[in-house]
Amino acid sequence: MKKIKIVLADDHQIIRDGLKMVLTQDSTIEIIGEASNGKHLIELLDKIECDVLLLDISMPQVNGLQSLIQIKNKYPLVKILMLTMHEEPEYVKNAIMNGADGYLFKNSDYIEIILAIKTVYDGKKYFNPTVASLLVESLNQAREAEKMAIHLTMREKEILKMVASGLSNKLIADELEISPRTVETHRNNLIKKFDVYNTAELVKKASDHKYV
Repeated sequence: MKKIKIVLADDHQIIRDGLKMVLTQDSTIEIIGEASNGKHLIELLDKIECDVLLLDISMPQVNGLQSLIQIKNKYPLVKILMLTMHEEPEYVKNAIMNGADGYLFKNSDYIEIILAIKTVYDGKKYFNPTVASLLVESLNQAREAEKMAIHLTMREKEILKMVASGLSNKLIADELEISPRTVETHRNNLIKKFDVYNTAELVKKASDHKYV
């Protein structure tokens, strides 16, 4: 039976040693190389052919995400499984957007790690259940943010900034060379769009939502 050729990339020797000890218990897995930083990893992959790379994010010289991009561009057939302590959605999304085949955490048990290796080796994706939950939550937050987004015209954005600066309708009108009545119309439209009752509430809500 053909063995799955594995490369380990982590800056902690104790992590690599622990992985070697548990992974080699599976007769279908063979550790063929290891690297302690991104620079050495890329040099190593220039010399050997591996099937699956276990890649940490926090590494010196060239970090895991930078290595991921370079390796996927140079060796697109190599399956890359991120094995990290980082649970932040930004790291997860970054890794997935740049071609990671899987993402799991260092506190995963060896059964899950072996399952993840075999899953990505077979051409599928593997994400730890916590990662899947993070992605769903992040997607929901993005959708909610989109729902809450208030779309303004260029003129409305311009006037909103001036209103927030405390300028009167007349001063805004003079600055923009339009009539005070037009400024008042824009101000009222802004109050409606932000679903508030007066200028003070308008300025506060616009500030809270980073429009000014």
